[in-house]
Amino acid sequence: MIDEREFREGTLIINSKSIKLEEKVDFSGKKKEVFCCKYTIGHPRLDITSNDTKMLSIDYHDEDDFYGSEKGLNFSLDLRTLSRQSRDLIALSIRCFSALNYYKNSQIINTLNKDEKDLEDSPLKKSKKEKDTVTQLLMEVDYVKRELYEQISVNKELEEERNMARKQFLDLESEMEQTIEGYRIVLEDQEHSPEDTQFRAEFRNQLKLNETLQKEKNQLAEENM
Repeated sequence: MIDEREFREGTLIINSKSIKLEEKVDFSGKKKEVFCCKYTIGHPRLDITSNDTKMLSIDYHDEDDFYGSEKGLNFSLDLRTLSRQSRDLIALSIRCFSALNYYKNSQIINTLNKDEKDLEDSPLKKSKKEKDTVTQLLMEVDYVKRELYEQISVNKELEEERNMARKQFLDLESEMEQTIEGYRIVLEDQEHSPEDTQFRAEFRNQLKLNETLQKEKNQLAEENM
């Protein structure tokens, strides 16, 4: 676990019900529980950065005491794993368990799959149950709406970055073509000066190098598209 002051080693325990972090407190191997949180709608949030393939950020913020989680539990945790594979497996596990809990606890899904036995409830029970269900439905719909807008915003940013990268690539390609053409013109001019053999050889080598770089750039662009 990493914070602003120090680096501490810990054990992250992930199962279908909760996420728990434990750390050693002394050389005897005794462990202390740092925190334990349940999966709630939209939480925890994961952030995987491309700058460091072993880093994973976990953000948790729950104000509504949703599905039994501790009310007001807030934290942001930066983890450094042993390898990129470990980080990816941790992220995949958390997202799978989060999706599983969402499926089990979703009021939208439960309402669609509601059993006919609910119709046999007394009017008082039915009224209270419907009130609670409507409240949770509104919370869930609001969350889905916010997530949708967030994904639209992310996709828009990615599209802008993609277009910018494509433009930069085309500009670089045009610049390389102009450079190669310039070298060819110089070589053609030097053909009339046989005494400058070494100069012409250097230009030919540079021309080959630029052509090789151009091929590598094209290959890299094809792989990224």
